[in-house]
Amino acid sequence: MIQPSTVVEAAHHGSRSSSTDALVQAARAEWVVFSAGYRNRWGFPKDEVLARWQATGARSVSTIEAGAVTASVFPEQAVEMRRYRQQRRRYWQTQ
Repeated sequence: MIQPSTVVEAAHHGSRSSSTDALVQAARAEWVVFSAGYRNRWGFPKDEVLARWQATGARSVSTIEAGAVTASVFPEQAVEMRRYRQQRRRYWQTQ
């Protein structure tokens, strides 16, 4: 039996076969993290996988845009997601 989760790391970079509807529904994740490389040749995470998680209300973050991601879950169920590229922005990064 799958327990509800606060933060889930998507399996296999968010490939099509990485998560079933049943898994996503059972996890009831608040956050899903996709670990994938910028401009990877497989197009991970796949759009349908991202949509599957978001349809359940999960917020998503990807290492493609964020760089390293650190999640802190506090006793009162608050979640803090830190994104390296937001913390260490370079002058040429405008977003």
